[in-house]
Amino acid sequence: ELQLIRGIGPVYARRLNEFGIQSFSDLSDCTPEQVASIIKKKNWQAVDIQTWLDEAKALAATFEADG
Repeated sequence: ELQLIRGIGPVYARRLNEFGIQSFSDLSDCTPEQVASIIKKKNWQAVDIQTWLDEAKALAATFEADG
């Protein structure tokens, strides 16, 4: 499910899942710093975690609305 967010591939999704983040709602509850730590982001990696969190929040709202 998390791989629907642009920039989250299988490796990042697995790391997030292993940390207990299974849904868009779980991800949207995190801070950018928490996510960076979980995915083991390196300083040279161009990962826009805030965009992930924004997308997760929008997707969570969409999925909740759909039931």
